[in-house]
Amino acid sequence: MEKIADEVIYRALYSYMKHEGTNMFETYQDRPHAYGHTWSPRFEPAAKLMHGHAVGIGMAFGATLALEMGWIKKDDRDRIVALCASIGLSVYHPILEDTELMLKGQKNMRRKRGSSGLWAPLPAGIGSCAFAGEVPPDLLTSAIEEHKNYCASFPGEGKGEEMYLSDLGLE
Repeated sequence: MEKIADEVIYRALYSYMKHEGTNMFETYQDRPHAYGHTWSPRFEPAAKLMHGHAVGIGMAFGATLALEMGWIKKDDRDRIVALCASIGLSVYHPILEDTELMLKGQKNMRRKRGSSGLWAPLPAGIGSCAFAGEVPPDLLTSAIEEHKNYCASFPGEGKGEEMYLSDLGLE
């Protein structure tokens, strides 16, 4: 198992460095490894979540959003969310329902990532991604509701293990 984990980590780091090695100042925004990092920077501190859990929620929500946009099939969304949950990551938190906060997160990312749009990396099938330039408020709201309903069937309604800063005495 350790050998497999080492290979996965090596490949992930290689891919990251291959892409980011020439992008030290984040001038290119087609960054697939930013998956899960579009809304999470806004809700992570508000909910006092551990970073990995916030990104896990962002990835799981991004998969549901991609499903709502017609970019992936339901089986792909379910596979992505189940994988995150199976390793103990959170896949849902009620903070997502704060649409004002989520919209502020989009606004911040648009500002950070440049005038050409949101550049939100979302799955476009297993192993590939596309970038959402905009996510209108009505689509964001409906995707949040769909994600909440889907995650209600998960143990703990999508909560992960040791997901809060206080769980590890870091508060």
